[in-house]
Amino acid sequence: MPLEQTIYVVGLIAIVLLAALFIVFYRLYKDKIQVTLLETQLDLFDRWLNTRSRQPLWVYEDGSLDYSKKALDLLNISTAPAHFSDLQNVFPHKIYAEIDLFIQSPSRGGTLTGFIFEREGNGTLSVTIDHIDKSPSGMPSYVVWLEKNPKRVTGAGDDLHEVKALKTQLDLTSGVLNTLSVPVWIWETSGTVLYVNNAYLKAVDGKSLDDVLSRKISLIEQKEPHRRDRIYRNVVENKRTTQERQYAIVEGQRRAYMVIHKSAPDQKSILSIAIDITAEEDALSELNRVLESQSVTLNRLASPVAIFGPDQRLTFYNQSFQRLTGVEETVLAERISHNDLLEEMRALRRLPEQVDFKQWKDNVLKQYVGLLEPVEETWHMPVGSTYRVLTQPHPLGGLLLLFEDMTDKLALEQSVHTLTAVQSQTLENLQEAVALFGSDGSLKLYNHGIVDLWNLQDLEGQVGTLVGMHVQQISDAALSALGLHSELEGVQSRILQANLDLFTQLSGWISQRDQRRENWRAPNDRIMEYSVVPLPDGSSLLTLTDITDSFNIQLALRERSQALETTARMKSDFIANMAYELRTPLNSIIGFSDLLIQGLYGSLKDQQIDTLGSVREAADGLNHLITNVLNIAVIDSGEAELAIEDVDLIEVFSLVEDMTLDQLRRRKSQMLWSVAEDVPTLELDGTRIKQMLYSLVSSIGNISKPKATISLSATLVDSESIQVSASIVRTLVDPYDLDSLRRTIDQERTVALQSAGSLDMTLVRSIVSIHNGYVTMHENQNENIEIQLTFPIKFIQ
Repeated sequence: MPLEQTIYVVGLIAIVLLAALFIVFYRLYKDKIQVTLLETQLDLFDRWLNTRSRQPLWVYEDGSLDYSKKALDLLNISTAPAHFSDLQNVFPHKIYAEIDLFIQSPSRGGTLTGFIFEREGNGTLSVTIDHIDKSPSGMPSYVVWLEKNPKRVTGAGDDLHEVKALKTQLDLTSGVLNTLSVPVWIWETSGTVLYVNNAYLKAVDGKSLDDVLSRKISLIEQKEPHRRDRIYRNVVENKRTTQERQYAIVEGQRRAYMVIHKSAPDQKSILSIAIDITAEEDALSELNRVLESQSVTLNRLASPVAIFGPDQRLTFYNQSFQRLTGVEETVLAERISHNDLLEEMRALRRLPEQVDFKQWKDNVLKQYVGLLEPVEETWHMPVGSTYRVLTQPHPLGGLLLLFEDMTDKLALEQSVHTLTAVQSQTLENLQEAVALFGSDGSLKLYNHGIVDLWNLQDLEGQVGTLVGMHVQQISDAALSALGLHSELEGVQSRILQANLDLFTQLSGWISQRDQRRENWRAPNDRIMEYSVVPLPDGSSLLTLTDITDSFNIQLALRERSQALETTARMKSDFIANMAYELRTPLNSIIGFSDLLIQGLYGSLKDQQIDTLGSVREAADGLNHLITNVLNIAVIDSGEAELAIEDVDLIEVFSLVEDMTLDQLRRRKSQMLWSVAEDVPTLELDGTRIKQMLYSLVSSIGNISKPKATISLSATLVDSESIQVSASIVRTLVDPYDLDSLRRTIDQERTVALQSAGSLDMTLVRSIVSIHNGYVTMHENQNENIEIQLTFPIKFIQ
């Protein structure tokens, strides 16, 4: 998990933790204020009750007084003062000034002591002033204690002012305790309750102290004698304030209380105060749940996490941290100190190498007292790994350490940097001009090919780099640099019009994510093909490729294609003319020759009949040549159509034997043929197969010497093809004719047209070709020459 995500998770936990702590501390702070106020008032209560040797003089906020006659006797005055300023002449000037300054400056607070002065004929008088902190409304703010040394002044009795002062003292004591929101009670070691305040009565649902005693109800049970004796010894005998946690049922709910026990003023009974800490306990329970949840969450993080307490000892760690340190888990579980942990990690080479390790370690430990903001650093481990370390103060004190393994990330960044450098160099060395525009139209990447092609050297020199410029700015600059504005007025050529579109429409193509491919003629007359391709990330790639050479080749090929079309048309015209111009008179010659031989115009001599037979034979040969030429021309022009039908090779071979019988007989030659038993019925053009085999035998017969034997056979090559072979003894073929035959099979057409035999073989090869077959020739120096025709059993278009 990246360190930022780890920080986010830990931050959420810290927020919950701080919220819980705030609630706890806020409630504890409020209770602390209450306890402090209560202790102050109880301390003052002690002083009020311990007045055997001194007399109080009560001073209100406005300076008015309450006192007893005994107090007036100690001051040795007979006129009753109404305001503190009336005592200006009673105290020595310096003492009065100090007391008046103390009263006029409430912020000083506390107690003012140390004033002793002699009275004429009446001994020594000691004066002490107490400030009543947070005095309830309507109660005195100061009390001036008067004490005669060494003996106390006695009087005949209290007058009206003495009664008023004592009443004020009693009312104030009771009023202070009743204003408290916490239960207060005074009890003896026997468990008998002597006094309760209103909060106590409300808690136990009592009406008065007598009601509480009669019903024998109490807020906190103290039934065990040994428990009461222990509290008595600690509080009364040892004069120590103690506290304990107790539980009580108040208003039907179980409440938790912190009970404070203090010695009562009579030094015999115990004053107890019960502070409700139920909310604090709930908050602490919630805090414990938060801490447990924090432990579970952090332990599941893949990133190492460690927490050190204020005592610099390890309070929490997850498994990832244990693997990082390499320290045994039993050692970590013993709350190892931060100092010892660093030493262990150094020994295991799990810390970055330091020139001065001691100084570095001291700086780490100083963070416990001096770190206010998070500090980030990088650890390069000796084992080759790298960690990003974030150290920050923990909300409960101490330090929180977060680690992120940066090894793979740094390796990836290095790989990316290397790849970027390679790509940059590759881009610069491309022959194409390349520019990459972002989805906002700004240039993200380019090579100098486009700078040179668009004459943008001056613009690049002004701004330093074109990266970040908008496509429209670059297009306008290129139009101006290339001088294309005036050139394109009225131009309708597709290529020249593309010059204008490339610069005026490029911005729109990129924003609309259009894909374009057009040609552009550069000012140096080079033909460039530009391509605008939208990429998956929203950017668009512009490439310009020099296609001048290929464009010229295409132009040449186009011209040649036109020439070939013209030639083909002329060829077709020639074939049509030849078919008419040659065959018409030839048919007349054949027809009249037959009439003359048959004697329709009179009987002829034998020599004349032989001569006419030669004419007839020559006419048939010429007719055969013309037919072959026409068939070859039709096949080569691609206009031949096949009539697929079932073909029985036995029938075809027999028919070919009959067709070539006269030709071979005149040369005293013969044809032997055979068809293998496994040769099936073929699905081919039967007419052309007959023509092909007839031409094959005729071709061999024309080039062979007299008394030759031509062997024709058919065998099955595989389940899909068949092979027809025609063989003749090598010595019976003239070397010149053999060379011509060889060249015909090797597709040297010019040579092939020099003889009738070669023309027949050319037709054979063409027919085999349109049936998706091929022709080969095998020669043996001392034996046979074999021509093999291989073609499929079933024709497939």
